[in-house]
Amino acid sequence: MFEKIIILLKKLLGFFKVQNQKNEIEHPSSRLSDQPYLEYSAELISNLKGEHQQLVTLYVGIQDLFERQQYQNVVEQLSKFKEDFSLHLMQENVKFYAYLENNLAEESDELQTIKTYRKDMNQIAHVVVRFLKKWTTQNSLSESTASEFLQEYKAIGGALVQRITDEEQHLYTLYRCFI
Repeated sequence: MFEKIIILLKKLLGFFKVQNQKNEIEHPSSRLSDQPYLEYSAELISNLKGEHQQLVTLYVGIQDLFERQQYQNVVEQLSKFKEDFSLHLMQENVKFYAYLENNLAEESDELQTIKTYRKDMNQIAHVVVRFLKKWTTQNSLSESTASEFLQEYKAIGGALVQRITDEEQHLYTLYRCFI
């Protein structure tokens, strides 16, 4: 997982460097800005929604493994979920939230909405990450801890449904090209 995150970070950093150089050539006064140039992506929202579908599919698959008491497989799939969830959060933070925060007018209601949702979404993400850290350690899930796991797992499912619904129905509708 760490290697994938490093690769993604390197790609993103390289992207920003190229975009900053391009922006400086096209708009020399932009060098005064400390903010990296973030480009609109017509595919971003569909990609993020696709990642949501993958996360939901993993979540449902984990539930199935749990019901069949395949606890080692549950832990393995939780690790996969943790990796995919982390990459998804990174994509959202770098490409979605940062883009909107850089392009919306400072005093706009939309910007305030984005900042409020981002804070709420980060709180949900922290709860999910804590859950994943707890249950992806070796021997964390067994017959004796299954009841506790299931209770927490259902709560996490509710938080994920809330997050995905809010993002897709409210936040993603704010993403557009600013020229």
